[in-house]
Parts: sequence; C-alpha cells; structure tokens
Amino acid sequence: MDRFDVNALLAFDTFDGKGDEAGMREAAEANWEVWDRTGDWEVGKVWAEKCEMFYEQGKYEPLDNLKSNGVLDFDAMDEFMGHILAAIKEHGSLAVRVFPPASDVPLNFAERLAPEVLRSDFASFRDILLTGG
Repeated sequence: MDRFDVNALLAFDTFDGKGDEAGMREAAEANWEVWDRTGDWEVGKVWAEKCEMFYEQGKYEPLDNLKSNGVLDFDAMDEFMGHILAAIKEHGSLAVRVFPPASDVPLNFAERLAPEVLRSDFASFRDILLTGG
C-alpha cells in the first residue's frame, strides 16, 4: 500500500468515525480513481472488516429457541434475524451511498455476511436440533 492509499484510508476512516458520509464518499472516490486494480481495494475491504456485526458472536444464543420442555420457540431466531436485517439496511445502504458502484462493496458485504454471521448461527441451531439440545 503506497502513501496515497494510506492517507486515503486514514481520511475515509476519520470521516467514517464522524459519520460524515460526504467525506467518506469523497475519500472513497478519490482512492478508487487512482487504484491500479491489483489486489484488494483496501478502502472497501477495511470498511467491511470493521462492521461490528461480524464480531458479535455469542450475542444471540441458538439454545434460546429450545424451551426447557423441548418445544421449539422461534422468538430468539426472530430477534436475531431482525438484527441481521437492520444491519443489512444500515450498513448496506451506507455502502451504496458512499462507495463507487463498480467497487462492489455492497455485494462483498452481503457475501461476507452469509458465511460469517448466518452460517455459524444456523449451524449451531442445526446441531442443537440434531443432538436434541
């Protein structure tokens, strides 16, 4: 990563920390214009890696869907899916507003969401069902 990339990433991160979408967009577009299209585009990659939802493991417990009498109750799953949908709306719409369309940042965000967040929780729930708790 060269000096310009580092500065653009720092500027983007600073604007992101302030919630300044116009600044984020300007920093992202400037970096996108000079990026040589080799390797990962760091501004988009780093933004996606910072999303809190990828680090919230353990916040929703799959066992909460199985009541003490063995009956399934999907209230916990509903809450989890509501959280996921809210995060997609928040982060996905932000990505659409601030990143150049050709960067595919919203698509990459969604592609990361499925295996890293959804699969782990659904796998835990599947294991509970298969083992009976």
